[in-house]
Amino acid sequence: MALNFLAELEDMQSFLSWKRKHHPDWPDLRLEWGLYHHLRGSLALDQAADPDLREQAEKLLAEGYRTLAESQDAARSFGEFAEWDAWAVAHLPAPGQPVEAPRGADLREHFLLELDDAQGDITEKLLDRAGELDTCPEPLRRAALGRPFRRLFAAMAEYLGFQGKHDAALEAAAWSVLVGGQSVEHWLLSARVERICGRRVEAGELLDEGMKRFPENVALMRERSEEYEMQGKHEKAAEILERAVKLKPKWADLRLRLARVYRELEQRDLSLDQFQKALELNPRYESAARGRAELLKDRGRHEEAEALLQAWKEDKTPHAEVYRMLSEIFAEREDYLAAERFARLSQSGAEKHEDA
Repeated sequence: MALNFLAELEDMQSFLSWKRKHHPDWPDLRLEWGLYHHLRGSLALDQAADPDLREQAEKLLAEGYRTLAESQDAARSFGEFAEWDAWAVAHLPAPGQPVEAPRGADLREHFLLELDDAQGDITEKLLDRAGELDTCPEPLRRAALGRPFRRLFAAMAEYLGFQGKHDAALEAAAWSVLVGGQSVEHWLLSARVERICGRRVEAGELLDEGMKRFPENVALMRERSEEYEMQGKHEKAAEILERAVKLKPKWADLRLRLARVYRELEQRDLSLDQFQKALELNPRYESAARGRAELLKDRGRHEEAEALLQAWKEDKTPHAEVYRMLSEIFAEREDYLAAERFARLSQSGAEKHEDA
């Protein structure tokens, strides 16, 4: 095992805090935060001999349990909390008294049985990347039997990629896929690591190979279309997203992405339609509201754009970009007082204001 999981968990705390700060209500990030404290505390407790260090580890563990309990109460519909509960009952029957962790050979056999590797060529590659399982700390081997921990390992892979640690990121990604048991995640997560590390050709090749194996997997299509967008290949991106929308017509994010690609291709009517459909699916989708309003404004349909943005301003917590567009609309009408008010709001990021 090349990865020092405890050291990497300690280093990535600010990364996870940043994610939570930007999306405090997302249940998957709440779960991720709780699992982070649980695994970090468990590893620290396993390795600490000094009483002060053990006390710190126990505080981390307590924070993990508290976060998971509070998050579960706030997001009961998120099924992975039930998976956490099942894992905790099986492996932590009493506080501070975990059951014996699986031996490396048993864990390897578990991965071989659980991963849906139809062609039989992925599991061994992932196991090689994961390293020698017998040398892994007991808390890590125990966590590897809990599917929700895949999220934490995936976050670690992204973090390590941002740090430029390519091989370590792929090792963490391998752990995520093995723990989650879904081989399609190998293509998704490995491609994400390659992209984060600036290896776009490799990322595209992984996604293309994944799409050959899973031709109707919308998550792969979504990632591949994003790669094409970044390369300026908007027609290819549109082709993939059109297929994805047919498979998952109620996924608002696909509609938003297709709208943006159509806008780049100057197919404005199609773009407006997709922005509107994204809003119908998710009325709180601010990116779709801003995208549609921007396009309406550019086409001279200022009243429609203003109505959309004003409705968002009144009912939602606005983004600075909403204020900026309202400022531009009022400036074009030569209502400079209102334009200046919204310009100030866009710069300050204020959330409460007087009506302009």
